Amino acid sequence: MKSDFIFDLHLDLEVYFNKNLNNLLNIPSDSLLTFKKERHFDLIQAKKAKIKFIVSQIQSLKYDLKNKKLKIISNLQEFIYNYHNFINKLKIYPQFKIIKNFDNFNTLKLNQIGIFLGVEGLYFVKKLKDLEILWNLGIRVFGLTWNFKNRIAGGLDSDERLTSLGKSTLDFLVKREGIIDCAHLNYFSANEVIKLAPKNFIFSHNNLKSIFNFKQNLNQKILNRIKNKQTLIGLTLLPPALSDISKNKPTFQAWIKNYKKLIQINPKIVAIGTDYFGFNFVDSPQGAKNYLKFRKSLVKYKVKIDKIFLNTLNYFQSKIEKW
Repeated sequence: MKSDFIFDLHLDLEVYFNKNLNNLLNIPSDSLLTFKKERHFDLIQAKKAKIKFIVSQIQSLKYDLKNKKLKIISNLQEFIYNYHNFINKLKIYPQFKIIKNFDNFNTLKLNQIGIFLGVEGLYFVKKLKDLEILWNLGIRVFGLTWNFKNRIAGGLDSDERLTSLGKSTLDFLVKREGIIDCAHLNYFSANEVIKLAPKNFIFSHNNLKSIFNFKQNLNQKILNRIKNKQTLIGLTLLPPALSDISKNKPTFQAWIKNYKKLIQINPKIVAIGTDYFGFNFVDSPQGAKNYLKFRKSLVKYKVKIDKIFLNTLNYFQSKIEKW
């Protein structure tokens, strides 16, 4: 199979529809049926850019407007409320189809975009029963933390290891072929995930520290651990993962440097994780302001879009068949 479709491991579509978090984007959550060049994604762009699959994470964060700070959602019911709001928004668009099992995947139409539901940060999970609820809701990609630590693992802003609940969480997910997203784990917790769930982890939106030293980018120790694993690294357009945005505007060329380095390490683990809608549009990299520009730049620089797509599709398909 050869295809130049795009499979995005990290598109924050829920953030776009979340009235609270949308305050961070300064973009009104208008209909996705109309083309707007001043936003990362809409259905017109998706068709022209050939977007076929998306992992959309439902956030475990909320924005405190008064103090202008992000806070965690520590209550499962609050998360479920946001989940249902997002699902209801998706129902407006028949172009989207949520994939929870093999039948959903197998019946995806040519003109539809498959959406895999994820969660970014399990701050409201207190017991395995909570994970079972998330699984039954159709969550299939599990980011254990955002940058803060929780009852399960340590985020990028901590040195915590996996807890006993964290190890039980991995066991729960591996048995179901769930996908564990290490994108926001610190080195110690990520290392333990790689050891305990060697076929079930990904890094959904991370670049390489050898290109730019940002806390979310992957260091050489991690790359050495995973370069021969059955995994994916979603190279991201997140501005601070590309350059020092206080000094230089991020560019697509910085993304290309990460791409060229990673294909030297192992071309089979290269994926795309834009993080679109996860950052303010005005900070978007030059040459990748939105999906149309990103697609044009991928073609211009002769990125092997078909191979990246198949890397990602094959990984997910190996899990979907057991859901």
